[in-house]
Amino acid sequence: MSGISLIFGTSNSVPVGTPDCRIEEIYQKAYKPFLQTIYQYPEIRLTLHYSGWLLEWYEEKHPEIIMLLNDMVKKHQVEILGGTYYDALLPLIPTNDRSGQIELLTTLVRRKFGKRPRGVWVADCAWEPSMPSGLNRSGMEYLFLEAEQFEAAGLHGSDLSFPCITEDQGRTIIVYPLTPDFSLLHFDRSPSDIIQDALDWSSENPGAIISLIVPGESFGYWGNSHKVLFEEGWLSTMLDDLLSLKQEISTRHPDASLWSGHPLPKVYFPCSSYRHINNSDLTTSKADSSTRHVGGFRQLLTAFPEANFMYAKMIHTHILVNQVKGDKYRKRAAREQLWKGECNTAYWHGKRDGIYRNLTRKAVYSALISAEKSSRQRGIFKSHLSAEDFDMDGEEEYLYHGTDVNIYLHRRGAIAFELDYLPRPWNYLDTFAGMPAEQSAYKPYPRRAFLDHFFLPNETLENFRTMSHREMGDFLNKVYQVGELRKDAMSILFCAQGSVADGETFLPVEIKKRFTMRRNTVTLAYTITNNAEKPLHTVFGSEINLSFHSMDKKALKIDFQKKGNVSAAKTEFGNLTQISGFSSIDLKSGVSISASFSDECSVWMMPVDTTWVSMNGHASEYQFTCFLPRWILNLAPKQSKQIIIQVSLSRAK
Repeated sequence: MSGISLIFGTSNSVPVGTPDCRIEEIYQKAYKPFLQTIYQYPEIRLTLHYSGWLLEWYEEKHPEIIMLLNDMVKKHQVEILGGTYYDALLPLIPTNDRSGQIELLTTLVRRKFGKRPRGVWVADCAWEPSMPSGLNRSGMEYLFLEAEQFEAAGLHGSDLSFPCITEDQGRTIIVYPLTPDFSLLHFDRSPSDIIQDALDWSSENPGAIISLIVPGESFGYWGNSHKVLFEEGWLSTMLDDLLSLKQEISTRHPDASLWSGHPLPKVYFPCSSYRHINNSDLTTSKADSSTRHVGGFRQLLTAFPEANFMYAKMIHTHILVNQVKGDKYRKRAAREQLWKGECNTAYWHGKRDGIYRNLTRKAVYSALISAEKSSRQRGIFKSHLSAEDFDMDGEEEYLYHGTDVNIYLHRRGAIAFELDYLPRPWNYLDTFAGMPAEQSAYKPYPRRAFLDHFFLPNETLENFRTMSHREMGDFLNKVYQVGELRKDAMSILFCAQGSVADGETFLPVEIKKRFTMRRNTVTLAYTITNNAEKPLHTVFGSEINLSFHSMDKKALKIDFQKKGNVSAAKTEFGNLTQISGFSSIDLKSGVSISASFSDECSVWMMPVDTTWVSMNGHASEYQFTCFLPRWILNLAPKQSKQIIIQVSLSRAK
């Protein structure tokens, strides 16, 4: 065959937790008009991928589109690809979850469309060399990877015009290169120009295969594409032109006829992924413009601590779910929630800015917390405190699993890095530090809870907001030692020796932090000791960051308790004095989080947004609310000060 074979289609998925209104908007602007237009061209062959979660949504909200797809499949116009049910990054999820998710989507496609998928869509082209064997065992015959991944495997030039074969443990799979040169995302170009480019290219590569599988949202949802494609008729013109040139360009399904009779080169692809991940430069400081290059998708787990903790939570939950024995209904419910929590979007920045999106991360955490709840056997589960290497960094973390609350503690900073409220599955410490807006000198540290600061007496909230303040102590990233672990009393003591600046000198200071967990409460008792031979005059603060839906008054209510039981309500920035505690009412989830202090203090409060560059320009979003109680310390030599903070979670009244 001397003409071009065009594999044309879309990959379609939405992140778990996406509001119905947003899916409906994508459906009306992109998914529906695209299929309706293609349906009028039965000679055009289309290759489509849908996540199982999106097909579920179609079944409930728009069953007519399932009927349309079914008709197109029966007429051999459409080939449906398989994949993971919840659009997971395959290399990051455990092996049995990979096969389970693929089989779940395969079963749904076969039930709805009468045909088992033979090809698999690999989300974001995230690849590791061990994947072929598992995909082959799941009944998959072919997949798609990007041209850059072919080049990384040693293929160049005309080699990028044809599929190849790869294997693992003796099991093989066919791999098609996705062709970037004639991307249909360039709707500012005329269809005839794009087709002419393809014809020119084919003259140098007789019998070439062009594979264009692009995000479904790009056909109508992004930018002004809906107007160009459907109102101005760009897509219909493209399809008309293709039909008029069907001798030179034929749309095909990626079946065996495309490679039969042609020996395929066998290659091995290195660890790689979607080009946007591989080429990302993550700026860690605006002050010095230093960057870290991400060389593969797993590097995102070190580039983004938030991704690393979420990944660790997923692995931890997978272990809990797979320990369920005997009760198949409970295990099925737990497994379904676990798989929802493996949705790839929240674990990296990608096309949909996933990890930057507060509610996208929350949807994943909510699913994982729900999976954990389902894994617990009623009447058997008991609250417990355990030591284990949760984040897989070679050091133990300390995990309290309670009936109502989970609290996870880390030795670095002796902080709480996860705070789950199980009755309304939400991780209130799922914060995202990112790059705060309008900052001048960002000093990265985990924005979680109980972070130990020392300030100048005249330090300001504005300086802290912009991260231009001076940090007088060295405890923020210090690794604390465990002084005592009492699992029976649900208590752990962390200790650290550090220093606090006093003018031009540094005075030795010791901090002890004892955490005690109860059903829905964590109590933190500080003991701060001046080990110097001279007095210490400073301001100590314990930073607590809590992540809600938003700072909107319909979503969040915050009250501060002042001296004499006088309440002071605040919703935005605040610098309050004589405070004995505060309460935050999460109006969306119906949860109350209250904090009380043994000593009155002043409190800084501020919402924290992050800004980033998305595919549609600069974006900004609320991430969390920072509460920073501060106490003036005047400690004589060898004198200690005790401060107690108690945080409780309950259903709002």
